[in-house]
Amino acid sequence: MKTKLLLATLISASSFASTGTEIKPMHGYIDLPASRAYLCLTLQNKSCDLIQYEPQSVEGRKGFPQRGPADGKIASAGVGAFKRLDEQTATRWTKVNVVSGENIFHWTLTAPHRTTGWEYFITKQDWDLMLH
Repeated sequence: MKTKLLLATLISASSFASTGTEIKPMHGYIDLPASRAYLCLTLQNKSCDLIQYEPQSVEGRKGFPQRGPADGKIASAGVGAFKRLDEQTATRWTKVNVVSGENIFHWTLTAPHRTTGWEYFITKQDWDLMLH
């Protein structure tokens, strides 16, 4: 059974950590605003390979950023099976507008999972102009 969680955060301070007493951390994915992995699940992003079937599995190792994943591999969390998420062109992904300031991130949580923190990476405005 899937559980829903709403998490309000500030883009500029966009991480969440739990001591394990307030919330039981879970394995899951962000569906609002839609993440790349979620858009693969809903087939709005194409050619996603395995992530289409398990968007909740994009998970980095503890100790980020010192222990990786390397720059350019953050979207896949450095997991080889999800390397398609690291592909970057001006037209590769469905674009999702996120405003500056406070935002609400809606998670679909699929399984109990011990997590020390969540970090959000949002592309800066006009990033695609740098590709030309």
